Amino acid sequence: MITIYQPEVISKNGKSRLSADLIIDDKRRTLWFEVDMEYEKYLCYERSDAFLVACIYYAMRNGHDITCVAPVTQELLFNLNQHLIPALCKSAPTLHHLRIFTSYTSEELENDGGIGTGMSCGVDSFHTALQHIDSQDERQNLTHLVINDIGSFNAFNYGRYGVTKAREEIYTRARQVAALLDLPLIETDSNFYEIFRNFMNCHTYSTAFTVMALQKLWSVYYIASSYEYHQFSLDHHETKDSAYYDLLSLNCFSTRQLRFYCEGGALGRAEKTAAIVDFPLVQQNLHVCHRRGYNCGICKKCRRTMLTIDALGKLDEFSDVFPVDNYNRNLDTYIKWLEKNALEEDEFCVEIVAFMHQLGKYPEVTARISEMQERVKLTASLGLAENLSEQLREKSIQIEKMVLPLTPSKTSFPNKTQKRILALFKPFIRLTSPLEHLIWLEYDPSDFCASLKKKPYRLFVKFLSCFGPKPVRTGFNKEVIRKFLSKKPARTNAAKEK
Repeated sequence: MITIYQPEVISKNGKSRLSADLIIDDKRRTLWFEVDMEYEKYLCYERSDAFLVACIYYAMRNGHDITCVAPVTQELLFNLNQHLIPALCKSAPTLHHLRIFTSYTSEELENDGGIGTGMSCGVDSFHTALQHIDSQDERQNLTHLVINDIGSFNAFNYGRYGVTKAREEIYTRARQVAALLDLPLIETDSNFYEIFRNFMNCHTYSTAFTVMALQKLWSVYYIASSYEYHQFSLDHHETKDSAYYDLLSLNCFSTRQLRFYCEGGALGRAEKTAAIVDFPLVQQNLHVCHRRGYNCGICKKCRRTMLTIDALGKLDEFSDVFPVDNYNRNLDTYIKWLEKNALEEDEFCVEIVAFMHQLGKYPEVTARISEMQERVKLTASLGLAENLSEQLREKSIQIEKMVLPLTPSKTSFPNKTQKRILALFKPFIRLTSPLEHLIWLEYDPSDFCASLKKKPYRLFVKFLSCFGPKPVRTGFNKEVIRKFLSKKPARTNAAKEK
């Protein structure tokens, strides 16, 4: 059980801190959130909303229910109980379907109507800010920028460089950007990471915690999307970045008074980069590095960003923030790195390759990578086939070869009958071009067995005959095939008489 006590506000040395005591496994911890004193009036001590959202994912992972002493906003409680918690638990059965014990209220809080977003000076945050500085609907324009320290400086690789040093340099850059955009910057601090640690799995929750702590300020808050909308997924979410399901979680965190938006998900990272590269503000202040307070040019985020900007032909204009000369001297190294990661299916590198191909940049490189990707897919299919052979052996079904050589007896292959048979097994196979091999794809033994159970044995033999004169030539044992298929139902007396 996690118990969240009544939040309180304490002011000291020009800072105001919203905090609440938590009892976790009979140990008392204090979770706090701090801002400059001028924003004290916006800190929400009347409700447990912020602290409940902060604890919810930790509680699900560790088998806790939650009790809140202060009330929770009724809409938020409903969304968590009816939508978010059931969806997460269904997709990850290892998570605890937590219960929330609290009172609730539908009374509206005083609200200043502010519209905000974070300003880390990365691609996503710049894109979000520039989209809402002077939008067509003035009611959606930003009134504030925010820079948070809720765990990213500790979670990433700033240790060698110095967490405090990196933090100060990044905060200074955010202040410069806010001044140039003529917007106030809210600088925050919190011990969220010290208590909950697992930053990537819950950073959406930690960001929502900072917003709800100031929910008397905000009416709208834009959280820059890390992934495109079509990448929304709850699959294996307990081991992945929580940003994959922002469309669900941010909608569940929203209430009548505070609306969260997942901004920018209609575009990929390369497309966002293209949308902002012409702004001098971005050219002088873009920072993506997770190793240094400046862009090192070596880490994967620096490499990806430089390759994208190079594809756009704008890299020289970013010489103030990236080591452009070093990039040009070692271009082959960067290209090889891109090839390696694209072949390993890094989604951002795959996007960069497609972007380069679209723009006609380094055509020989993109062609080579595309060719290699096709080979990798073929190899993966063969590897998958080997895996499936092992699975089938466990079921006492021995199939010696999952890649079948095509040796059709007729020159007109496939003929009408063969086409019909191949169509039946289309979900499970792919023919190479030219016709040399048949390869199992997306193979699921249970699905395949279920498919075969609906087909007569002779049809399966015909299917095999497409690839050789005898079933044994394909690597299939005839007796194994008989066991592989379901037993034919016994004929009834009435059927025998007929």
